[in-house]
Amino acid sequence: MSKDHDLAIADYSEAIRRDPSFANAYYNRALEFEALRRREEAIADYRQVQAIGPNHMKNRAVGALKRLGASP
Repeated sequence: MSKDHDLAIADYSEAIRRDPSFANAYYNRALEFEALRRREEAIADYRQVQAIGPNHMKNRAVGALKRLGASP
């Protein structure tokens, strides 16, 4: 199962490398990090979504940050 998350993280990272403004890739990669309990990396990606994402994604990122106990 961890291998699936690692593969997904690699795919999302490649998408971000190709298009650093792809907020959905940051959000989905954050979910994968969260599933692996890689909290700090998830928080960093959620914060990136806040910086570049459309409003509906920013709202989801705020909720995720609160869930992780991080300030939005």
